[in-house]
This record gives sequence, C-alpha cells and structure tokens, in this order.
Amino acid sequence: MAVAKRATTTFSGFSAALLLASISAAWADDQAQGLCADRPGCTVREVLDAGTGAAGESLRVAALALPSPDPSWPCRPHAEEYWLLASDEAPVRLLELCNDGYGAAGMGEDVVTVSANRLTHTQHGGSNWRWSQSRELQLSPLRLMAESEQGYWTVGLNESDAHWDWRRLSGETRWWSPQCDTPEVGPDDAGQSSYAFHPIPMLDPEVAETAGTDVVLGTCALEIGPNAGTGYSIWGEPDAIFPDGGWMRVAMIAPDQLIVSVRQRGWAAGAASWLHDDHLELWLGPRRTYVDHCIEDGEAPRQWAIMMADGSVIPAFGDPVELPRIVARTARADGDAEIVSFMMVLPEAPENLSVIFSKGDGQSNQLWMVATSALEFGAAATLGRTRAIGADAIRCAVHEGWLDLVDAGAQP
Repeated sequence: MAVAKRATTTFSGFSAALLLASISAAWADDQAQGLCADRPGCTVREVLDAGTGAAGESLRVAALALPSPDPSWPCRPHAEEYWLLASDEAPVRLLELCNDGYGAAGMGEDVVTVSANRLTHTQHGGSNWRWSQSRELQLSPLRLMAESEQGYWTVGLNESDAHWDWRRLSGETRWWSPQCDTPEVGPDDAGQSSYAFHPIPMLDPEVAETAGTDVVLGTCALEIGPNAGTGYSIWGEPDAIFPDGGWMRVAMIAPDQLIVSVRQRGWAAGAASWLHDDHLELWLGPRRTYVDHCIEDGEAPRQWAIMMADGSVIPAFGDPVELPRIVARTARADGDAEIVSFMMVLPEAPENLSVIFSKGDGQSNQLWMVATSALEFGAAATLGRTRAIGADAIRCAVHEGWLDLVDAGAQP
C-alpha cells in the first residue's frame, strides 16, 4: 500500500495537517466521492490538503483504494489512485498504483507525499538489483519538476544515484562499478570519488529544428559554470573557472549532432601547441554504467580538439581517423564578452560523451579545464552520457537568436 503523507509546510501560521483537520472542504469531499461512483469496491481513503495553486485556487489530493485489476496478480493490499482536486477544475488523475512487490524480492513500496502545490511519489523495488525512483510534481500549473533514481547491487559494490531538474535541464549522476582486477575495491578504498557526470540533454528534432545554424544556446541546454553551480574542474584552480559571468552550454539536437556555446571575455590563440590555446575537447567512448558487474580496460575513448578561434578540428587521444564536421561557427557580442557557438556533426552517435572547455594563455600554459563529467584522461568509465528529451516533455523556442525553455518544468 502506498503511504500517503500530509503536508508539514506552514500556511499562514497553520500546518497543512492542522488545516486539513480543522477545515472541511465540502467541494473536495464531494468530488472525491464522485470519483468512486459506479466503481464497485472503490473507497476514498483520505483527502489531503495541497494548499493553493498559481491562480489562488484551493487544491486537494484524493487517495482512492480499489480492487486489484488482475486478481491473479493482486496489488498489495489493493490498487490505488491519486487525483488532483482543484476548486475550479475537473479532477485530474495523477497516479495509478499497483504494488505487486515490484520485483522478485517482494519488498516494493510506494510513498506519496503531499505538500504546498506539490506531490512527490517515491517507489522502491527490485531483487538482487535494488532500485528506487522519485518524481516531484507541481500541481498548478501541472508540471513535472524533478526526478531521481537510485540503484545498487546487493551482492557487490555497484551503485548509482541520479537526479534531474526539469526547470533547468540539469542533473547529476554518480555511480560506481569496481575494476575487474580489483572487484572488492570501492571508491573510498581506491582513493577517488565515484564516477560522476551531468547528462547532456538530447532534444527531440521537433524542438531542435527551430534552432537554425546561428543559434546561441540559452536555457534549453545544460549550462556549465559557477553561476549554474555545475561542471567538473579537471585542471587548474576551480575558483579561476569562467570569471566575470562566463559559461559553456551544451545540447544535442540529434543522436549525432551537437551544439556548444561558450561565453567569456577574449580568446587566447597563437600558441605553438593547441593545448595552450582556448579550445573545446570532445571525448567519445563505449558505454559504461553501474550495472556492468565490473569495469575492464577494454576499448579506449577518442578525443578531438576544436579551436575556439577558427573552428579547426585536431585529432588527439586514440588517434581517431574520422573528425567531427563543423556545420557552423558563429560569434556574437554579449555585453563586454563574446559568445562563440559551434554546431557540429559527430563521427557517430555516441554511447558515452563528455565535452570540455580548456582555457589557455595563448603562449605556453593550459590554465584551467572544466568538463561535463569528472573525466580522467583516457579512462572510458569517466565519460558522461546524454539524456533524451521528448518534444512532449518540454517546449523550447528561439527568441532573438537564443534557444530558451518556454515552460519551466516538463509536461507530465
């Protein structure tokens, strides 16, 4: 059975639980009872207060208990539904649940928490591979705000912890699978952190086709930089990364097409080695995840450099033969800084992918590097991944040359 929790957020000096107990919302009770009409075995377990919506409307969430839809595979102890009740709208079904154990271990559980204009559903299950997932809904207007997933292997050290914020198209995954030659060594024992990355959003073509070749990535992208609180410092002093409001933004617009926009003051160029000029680095490699029982050296990743000054492409680690194809390089002023954007076609649709911006002095030093993953040179397991974003999940549009999110949060 799902555990439904009342809110503990304070409204005007009263807790939601106290408010629910002291005020009878007749309209909500009537709507909730109406949901069970002509449905044998349906009962209203409770009606939870959810505060007020964006337009000031009163919000409630009704929890219903129902017979199992398939008696041969019963729900524990019954099926459940959660409905949004708004004082000026028709009821909307938010959840349909049937806890059949959620895996061979039979330890499945649902926890539903209702608070001010929010509903959070957390579900646990699995067998030897245990999992947990959570979704946070804003109720008015109805939006999916955030998701998280956790997993671990009960007979090993393998684990994963991932979260995603739909308001920012940003998240992080931290995971671990031991090396095959040292299967009992965890990240703490190995003297390093878990593998970590920010997923790169892969936009649906229906979203991406509006971009054009001269687009600058706005909020419809992963942003790397101190203002966003994202990115992995893999060389140099972390405090030196993107001073004065700089950033890197990254988005896929097809399985093999990538846009990268970088903002900063001035570009370093002219060094004898490309390492000491400002450049992007692309790393592509084989897919590695925590469900790999262990990590073997296997196939090495490949690396390319793309020079910020002119878009020239240089093959690097792994001696790749094919090169990314630069479709367009555009530059535009942005206050006292400049934004350079690249639209490119990758040699292949990547399994794992990391993007780096490297800052040089244009002479003989590489000053700092920031990446979409906690990348270690030549180590395939340290690369990041993409996250597919459907056209039915978000809406992005180009405004004055910027590709921005139209709505905050995903359509549930």
